[in-house]
Amino acid sequence: MITPRDVMAHLWRYLPSVTSLFNESLTVTSATVASGAITGTIASGTPIVGQTLLLSGVKVRNPITAYIDNGDGTARFTTANDHDQTEPRQRLDTQQLTLGGITPSIWNGAHDILGVPNRRTFEIAIPAGATAPTVPGYLIEQPTGVLGIGTVSAVVGTTVTIQPAEGIFHYDGAIDTITVNTKIRARAAADITRAEAIYTKQGNGKPFIFVIMTDVSVSKDRHTPNDGLATFTKQDMRLLRLLQNFAVAVFIPTTNDVGGDNAQHMAYGEIYEALTKIFYGFGFSDQSAIQYVTVSAGHGPGLYNSAYYLHVYDWQVPNVVTFESGFDGQTPFITDVAFRDINQSLYVNDSDKAIMSMALDLDEEPLP
Repeated sequence: MITPRDVMAHLWRYLPSVTSLFNESLTVTSATVASGAITGTIASGTPIVGQTLLLSGVKVRNPITAYIDNGDGTARFTTANDHDQTEPRQRLDTQQLTLGGITPSIWNGAHDILGVPNRRTFEIAIPAGATAPTVPGYLIEQPTGVLGIGTVSAVVGTTVTIQPAEGIFHYDGAIDTITVNTKIRARAAADITRAEAIYTKQGNGKPFIFVIMTDVSVSKDRHTPNDGLATFTKQDMRLLRLLQNFAVAVFIPTTNDVGGDNAQHMAYGEIYEALTKIFYGFGFSDQSAIQYVTVSAGHGPGLYNSAYYLHVYDWQVPNVVTFESGFDGQTPFITDVAFRDINQSLYVNDSDKAIMSMALDLDEEPLP
């Protein structure tokens, strides 16, 4: 089964990557990456060594080293490092990349990918009226892997060094954009009353998320021929499906939203899409006998007043337990025993006068 901390850990890790509505950010400029560590200049905020940060929205610059006019209206560029671009292959398939720092500036921006001959080159159409680049510029791309959590490893004056928890950068260089989140406005609460009290006390006039665990229900075993939820015996697998439910309550300030329509626009739009991206299809429990994933159980409006609008999103995670999770007939301290002997008695024709007995010693080398 999952706990509020399981849900919160997942939300903290992935929510900043899909929306910035709940982020408190540290402004870092002139950032670079070297040996996997990020170093940048602090424009606002006061990070401290050992502080945990949430990193999102990172895009790096892959320098362009060569340009060739193919003579057919297309151009080939070569990058200094292996890029992560792919060539469109299927009908109606369109892939784009972004260029920056090029002179003339007509080359900068998004382009459809026409070809990717190898991991260091790509081909695009030459923009109308464009001349050959005089300053090579760079390819802007997102690093591979999940960014997630980083830790402040050094602060010297206005320079901060951040070590990501996972190695995602496969080359050193300049970082084009990065969002460094000091915290996410999200907490777990026992019930909606407690969540409302915490939100009111915050008083910052910004959206806030609360995770609230709700009922765990049992799915009736469809093989049960009576009114019971399940009628198992000691010989059964005892497979039982538990339905873990939890709610994500979002408080949206409405001080300047008299009708609440702006808040509902966010709730049914950006917020719903963001929560769906991080929860729908995610499997929480590795201990479940069957690895089910999270599904949406619906969502809708809650309380609305002149201060805030509440919207509640319900989620469900099926979890399966078997005989292995239950009582095994032994004391709690005995989880495994050695299989040493087999003793068996067979009654011939069900007669206690004709008994065939055997005792097998399973040791490979019997005791002397």
